[in-house]
Amino acid sequence: MKPKKVKSKLPAPRPLLRPVTGVLVLASPLGLLVCQGADAVDVSRLPPAANRSVVFDADIKPILAENCLRCHGPEKPKSHFRLTDRAAALAGGEEGVDLLPGNSAASPLIHYVARLVPDMEMPPPNHGTPLTAEQIGLLRAWIDQGAVWGATNPPPGMEFSMTPSVGFISVSGNRSKFREIEGVRDGWQGGIEHFALKQEVAPGRTLSVEGKALFNDPDLRVKLELNQTDLGFVQAGYEQWRRYYDDSGGYAPGATPPQYDLNRDLYLDHGHAWLLLGWTQPERPQVRLGYDYRFKRGDEATLQWGPVNGQNLHPAAEHIAEETHTLTLNVTHTLAGWELADDASVDFYRLRTQRANAASYSTGPQPDTLSQVTESLDSVSGANSVHLQKRLKDWWLLSGGYLFSAYDGRARLDQSTLAANGATAFGPQWTTEAIVLRRDAHVASATSLFTPLKNLSVALAAQAEWTRQEGFGDTHLDFGDPGIPGLFFLTPATVNSDIDELKTMENVELRCTAIPWTTLFAELRLTQDDLSQFEQETGAEPENFLRDTAAANEQRDWRIGFNTSPWPWLSLTAEYRDRSSDTDYNHRQDIAVEGDGYSAFIRQRNISEQTAEGSLVLRPVRWLKTTISYAHTTTDYFTDTDAVTNVFLGVIAPGGGLTAGDYLADRVGLSVTLMPWSRLYFTGAFTHDTSRTRTAQNGIAAVVPYRGRTETLLASANFTVNASTKLSLAYTFSQSDYAQDNAASGLPFGINFTRHTVSAAVAKQLTRRTAASLRYSFYQYSEPTSGGANDYTAHGVFATMTYQWR
Repeated sequence: MKPKKVKSKLPAPRPLLRPVTGVLVLASPLGLLVCQGADAVDVSRLPPAANRSVVFDADIKPILAENCLRCHGPEKPKSHFRLTDRAAALAGGEEGVDLLPGNSAASPLIHYVARLVPDMEMPPPNHGTPLTAEQIGLLRAWIDQGAVWGATNPPPGMEFSMTPSVGFISVSGNRSKFREIEGVRDGWQGGIEHFALKQEVAPGRTLSVEGKALFNDPDLRVKLELNQTDLGFVQAGYEQWRRYYDDSGGYAPGATPPQYDLNRDLYLDHGHAWLLLGWTQPERPQVRLGYDYRFKRGDEATLQWGPVNGQNLHPAAEHIAEETHTLTLNVTHTLAGWELADDASVDFYRLRTQRANAASYSTGPQPDTLSQVTESLDSVSGANSVHLQKRLKDWWLLSGGYLFSAYDGRARLDQSTLAANGATAFGPQWTTEAIVLRRDAHVASATSLFTPLKNLSVALAAQAEWTRQEGFGDTHLDFGDPGIPGLFFLTPATVNSDIDELKTMENVELRCTAIPWTTLFAELRLTQDDLSQFEQETGAEPENFLRDTAAANEQRDWRIGFNTSPWPWLSLTAEYRDRSSDTDYNHRQDIAVEGDGYSAFIRQRNISEQTAEGSLVLRPVRWLKTTISYAHTTTDYFTDTDAVTNVFLGVIAPGGGLTAGDYLADRVGLSVTLMPWSRLYFTGAFTHDTSRTRTAQNGIAAVVPYRGRTETLLASANFTVNASTKLSLAYTFSQSDYAQDNAASGLPFGINFTRHTVSAAVAKQLTRRTAASLRYSFYQYSEPTSGGANDYTAHGVFATMTYQWR
């Protein structure tokens, strides 16, 4: 390093070099000059060191906590320079060694806080208040005295907290419905609501553990993390939770009984285990290697209700055993100004399901026949994406990416018709060999963000996707009863289906801030989607079919709007959005020996949607904030069809253009935040939604408009009695009025319900380390459209104790 020359009439000084990384100290009759890189720091401008013994905890620690640790603390420190302990401080960061024990004048840390190095002022401008001369003097004296870290250098501390809880919920009414809607089980509750442990086991190395364990339900979570600053981390964890389902079916007034249930406790357990390793060394590629395991196990309610006297009322459930193993690798790096990222993943998937639905039902507690279905799917899929990004100019950001994915799966089906006693019965007896599904996809995208003018930004993006999908396999669509000669019909068949799809998307977005206190925005999205599909079934006379069809879809989605805040107490946002989707179908071949050719008779489809919405935020006084919002949406559906014919019935529909339906929806919202004095905080939100769906009747009296409304109200209040006691109250209300008695179909349609939830709690700080809370909850649900069969009322009492130690 060549020191900068200093003009002087005195003889040339004899330099004294100090072996300090990145720092050159020159001693001369004029004083000291410290050279960092090519610039010299005039240390004569430094405030003098304090002329007394400095105590770290009393004098230095407050300065670091108030001015430095925000950016140079344990979590992601700036320039990888930490001031949390002596070893890390002496190690320095990306700028080299910043603290030299015994020589504060040559320590870059002192030069930065004294603001003697341009563009390296600490704290940075607009990020803190410059240190006073007295504070700098204390730092200088501390460094000159050896930079001792604490009087006794105590070991890193440990933080620990735990919250055990206990409670009880009693339910009168439909307990299954309560579990499904509220998401909890009735009866005793208990366990550890939350626990956490954090320990700095070594300088820059932190171990943390947190989670929960509630024992009435398998509601578990534990997460462990070991983090070494500027090196890497290890994360591992496991969590499991349960979702409940109601086991009842449809409701038909006048039937006997009007509602059936399975008399089973239906629930699905979800689980997730993971391991993540990360390497985060500065100036090197950032690498993350992970493994995830997810599963679902249990019985889930389905809507495949079985027939009872011609009406689908009998409930059904499906047993599910699903698991996924995922390996991931993520690498990010910055090279020559380009931000590079590569993400790769491989999924191993396994699914097994089984269900037994009512196939026929006459009288008695059990169905006459059941349709038992067993399905399985095994697949392997992989994907790899590459992304790069660079700011070419101050006003130009460019990014792009490419994704390749592949899928290979095997599916099987076994469907049998059984009598109530488990014996084979007359009906479908379907089986398949392995149905093979393969899919490859390529996706490429590019995005460019421009800010050509001070108040204007322009974003351009384009993406192209190509997908090839192939499926084939052998099936046996047999029918009858294998145990009765002459009443079992073998129907083997081979099926295959190929799909080719090419989709392109373009997007442009503009934002303008030229008008004071206002932002104008506009966005346009265009999508073109061309799809070609070939389907064929052979060997299943008279069910054979052949279909070769193509579809071309164009979508347009544009929106314009603004947000403005001309005064601190008012802001307004408004937006208009228009979306349309046009699809043309070209059915090159459509051969079906039996049936109506659905859906090959559809030639054209159009969907048009318009949405206008806005919100007004008012804050007339400091303690009151109100937001009013409104949204209106209309959607129209149009189709154009061929004439529909049937070999037995002849012409079913003449074809031509048809207004298939329309949809209208309005939403009004109001939210209030109120804090009239420091001890009371209130917030509330109310929404009112109305919607109507109308479809073409086509001469069918059972098709009627579907309309209704819903309201929701959320409110909570918190009151601080004193420094150790707090009260809270919360209320939730929701109701829906979508009930319709569709007499033409013989079944009621829609739902009408009202739900209330009230929660009141008191929390008290017992000691410096312990706190307790007591909470009461009330639940009420009524559903007139189920004749009261789904109604419930519940009460719950919960107590928790929190212990903290550090």
